[in-house]
Amino acid sequence: MNLTILSVAIFSCNDPELIEIPDTTAPTIELTNPISGQLISDDLHISAVASDDVGIERVEFFVDDYLVRTHTQAPWEHHWTTMEYMDGRSHIFYAKAYDLSGNSGLSDTISVSSFSGWVIDIDYNAYLTIQIDDQLWMAENLRVHRYQNGDPILSGLNDSLWEATSFGAFSENQGVDNYSSTYGYLYNWYAVNDSRKIAPEGWHLPSDEEWRSIIEYYGGFDVAGGRLKDSSNRFWDNSESDSTNVNPFAALPGGRRHEHGGYWGATVGSYGFYWTSSEDSEYLAWFVELERFSAQVSHGHYDKHNGFSIRCVKN
Repeated sequence: MNLTILSVAIFSCNDPELIEIPDTTAPTIELTNPISGQLISDDLHISAVASDDVGIERVEFFVDDYLVRTHTQAPWEHHWTTMEYMDGRSHIFYAKAYDLSGNSGLSDTISVSSFSGWVIDIDYNAYLTIQIDDQLWMAENLRVHRYQNGDPILSGLNDSLWEATSFGAFSENQGVDNYSSTYGYLYNWYAVNDSRKIAPEGWHLPSDEEWRSIIEYYGGFDVAGGRLKDSSNRFWDNSESDSTNVNPFAALPGGRRHEHGGYWGATVGSYGFYWTSSEDSEYLAWFVELERFSAQVSHGHYDKHNGFSIRCVKN
């Protein structure tokens, strides 16, 4: 081991005597980016701050206990290519610093959540996907314009036409900038049930039973809402700590277009409504709802003319 020697002068009546004391103080290192619990959907910049009373020789970065990069000079940074880690699981990483005497120090371990890859619809919209138990789900709201066969889905309907139609239709909540790019579109249930299929090929609209399965997987109707909502505080108005987003499902508060055609505008940021594929009666279908101030998931049936958000699940 390479030792850095500290010299201490001890004075006596004769010449001073030098006593060699080895450096045993470990360096300190702290990861400054990302933060624990962060969701990864693209390459990630990892950075650390390291210090020592003598000097830092090198810093090593580890992902899932494998050494992925060694740096011998500051800045202590690593560009982490995450494509191979997009498997729907959590991944851990940490850094280790060595000083000039061979002492080492470890950072805290950071855990991040990953997506499971991508699915692309007929309009070439790409959606992140996540594995929940034995199901593969979209991690974003649907924003497709066409059915699988290429036929357009009705759009641009005024309030009276929206209320009157029994054909599939979609809309976006008016008055919200860049609404569809964030929240997707609001679809009536007739689009959900159309035989031309609204989901990407190989995917389908989840049934009431499939929605129930992930709700139960995350603790049931009393708590699953908090665990499924996006927790970035960018979309849910005044969202409380119940938005834990323990996986990257990231449910969004896209609001609703009600059956009479008007937009329940205040609900953008407050409520997220999602259709199931399950029919209750000739006029009603099942849905789930998440609210900003609650960890609960609500469940019921609504008029099929309502415009709700959609998530899809793999066949």
